[in-house]
Amino acid sequence: MKKRNLDWIGYVVLIFLVVICLYKVLTNNYQAMMSIPLELELQGEYSFDNENWFTLDENSDLSTKKGNLYVRGHFNEEIFADTMLNMYCNHIGITLFVNNEMIFMNTQSEFINSDKDVMRSMCGRYWEAFLCPEITKEDEVSIHFQNVHKYGDEKAFHDALYTIYATPNDNEVLENHLNSHVQPIKIIGGCISIIAMMLLGAFLLAIVLKSDVKKKLFYMGITTLFVGGYIYFDTMMIYITDGLLALQTYGRQLCMMLAAFFGCTMICMYLNGIRKQIGTIIVRISFVIDVLLLCATIWGDVLIYDTQHIWKSFQFLICIGLGVCLLMQIIYCKKAKQMELYCFVILMSAMLLDLLGFGKIQYHSGLFSKISFVVVLIIYFIRSAIKILQEYHASVNNEKLQEELENSRIAIMLSQIQPHFLYNAIGSIRGVCRIDAEYAWRALGDFANYLRGNMNALSNKNMIHFSMELKHIEAYLRLEKMRMGERLQVEYDILEKDFYLPPLTIQPLVENAIKHGLFEKEEVGTLRLSSKKVEDGICIVVEDDGVGFNSLSSTESDEHHTHIGLINVQKRVEKMSKGKMIVESELGKGTKITVILHNTEREMDYEHISNR
Repeated sequence: MKKRNLDWIGYVVLIFLVVICLYKVLTNNYQAMMSIPLELELQGEYSFDNENWFTLDENSDLSTKKGNLYVRGHFNEEIFADTMLNMYCNHIGITLFVNNEMIFMNTQSEFINSDKDVMRSMCGRYWEAFLCPEITKEDEVSIHFQNVHKYGDEKAFHDALYTIYATPNDNEVLENHLNSHVQPIKIIGGCISIIAMMLLGAFLLAIVLKSDVKKKLFYMGITTLFVGGYIYFDTMMIYITDGLLALQTYGRQLCMMLAAFFGCTMICMYLNGIRKQIGTIIVRISFVIDVLLLCATIWGDVLIYDTQHIWKSFQFLICIGLGVCLLMQIIYCKKAKQMELYCFVILMSAMLLDLLGFGKIQYHSGLFSKISFVVVLIIYFIRSAIKILQEYHASVNNEKLQEELENSRIAIMLSQIQPHFLYNAIGSIRGVCRIDAEYAWRALGDFANYLRGNMNALSNKNMIHFSMELKHIEAYLRLEKMRMGERLQVEYDILEKDFYLPPLTIQPLVENAIKHGLFEKEEVGTLRLSSKKVEDGICIVVEDDGVGFNSLSSTESDEHHTHIGLINVQKRVEKMSKGKMIVESELGKGTKITVILHNTEREMDYEHISNR
């Protein structure tokens, strides 16, 4: 067996032993050996007017919308003296009687019965815990539930009645019991908040780097932060002080409002056209509603819990409006980022279900929104990781491409300045100096322009205007015509000049046509240069009626070395301009080279072109 396989087996064994060790510690600690809460059930009847009574069971309709609730009956278990009785209180008042003697009244009920307004610090979800006397199965127990708010949780009475526990005279037993329900959710909320801080950190880095994704990072980060806060505050925990109780209530509601607002704002970024305009209007309406509700809570006498029904009503309409915009975007915009839009549609649907009350369970609410957001967040990170890898590979490929383009540019420049052409051009100019000095002077100017054009190409990394390339071509053709005389005829059909192209793109094709096509022809030869605008770019044609040559596909032949300039031009056109070059040649009849350029709208450097 190879050493590497033995190493992997050792790693697996080590991890397995660690897992066993942790499991043994967790299952044999002192918490696991403590007692668990005794769940109590009140068997009897209920009434909303204290006159008409109905049999009580777990399926009874105990909605808070029907008014205050009266319940009477007997506990199914006997309770010893000095036992702690625990009841889940979700923004309701509770008064408990044993044999018509009141043994407990919570703070909310005290304020309601004294016609006082409930203070902000009393508003919340928490566990009422109080010491009770001995209660036998024969003792009659009566509970009076009161709705503190005009619009409370519809299931608050039911949840309080079916979450009654008897525990020893401390909070640890109930806390340990609740932790099994809420601890995983708290951990998830904390993890999401940590992820949000990472996204916001990436947003600050994007600002420094002036990246285009900074806006998306901000909205994704801030939305994730408030979703994490909402998940954390929505867990049912035991609070010792009123301050923490208020923090839980206000933190939950504010995080829920801000997560919805920034989430809707982020969704608008993926819309366009009339859909984006409608989405922006919807988000602004949401902003105004949130501001008004917060002002009423801060400077008015309205508790934030009492604004929840208004917020939910408007949020329901907002979700429908944005959901329709998303669907229209998917249907009518084929180039849209479909994956993100589908995720947002699922998120909007989940929010609608939660707003309708389907995502409410005993200790938590907004279940569908939480699950869907976590799924969307996971998809977002997976796609981001894939994109980062793709961009990394693209950057590596771009570096290789830049090196290839640089080598190609140098090779073209060197192939253009052939010693035999320099000798011939200088010899021709020398020959006419004594015959026609004026002509020789113009020829020297053309020769200087030709050399300058080739030298500039070695250091120039910018696209150039076609007129500059044309000027270079004309200088070269005048030198060749001085040498070949009437054997060389040139025809121009330039219908489009206003575009940019890499330097030394067309000039090598013209030189190739003369050197390998027309110069070897004994009779008169014609070179035609034309340019025109086509549907997807610019079309340039270099055509001659010379001797022709074989195709460029035979890379092992001498022709490959003869036409190295053509091969380099072809590569540059494909990689830099996202275009193509078509070579058509037939021995004895001539050659036609067609170049299609796409990136011709403005001047840009090679790196920018390759990244496009």
